[in-house]
Amino acid sequence: MATLNNTAEQSAVEQSDAETAEKLRAMELMQRPEASAAGRCIYWLGIAFAVMHIYFNTIGTLPELWVASIHFAGFALLCALMVPVMHGKSVAGRRFYLLLDCLLGLAAILCAAYLIGFEDALYDRG
Repeated sequence: MATLNNTAEQSAVEQSDAETAEKLRAMELMQRPEASAAGRCIYWLGIAFAVMHIYFNTIGTLPELWVASIHFAGFALLCALMVPVMHGKSVAGRRFYLLLDCLLGLAAILCAAYLIGFEDALYDRG
């Protein structure tokens, strides 16, 4: 009888684990394939930002605002490229969403450029 209870409990746990795994799969973010052109671009941009961070933290003497702006713009660009805004069902739809993601990343870079370019005006405002 104890074996029967253990088997029933084990079956209930396995079912619960399967349900939890299915819920987690449904919540996962879609990512672009690593073998695609966007995937290769993400890979090399990640390496470039890693090298820039090594430079910033060793021999670089850039102002902290510049470093922070570049850091967050790079992170936003990588995130925008890695995780599509929406899932396109057709090739044209995927290209459209890639373009939208590129524009979002470009907006992050432009924000960083604005902060760097108008740093003195920012500090003059107090």
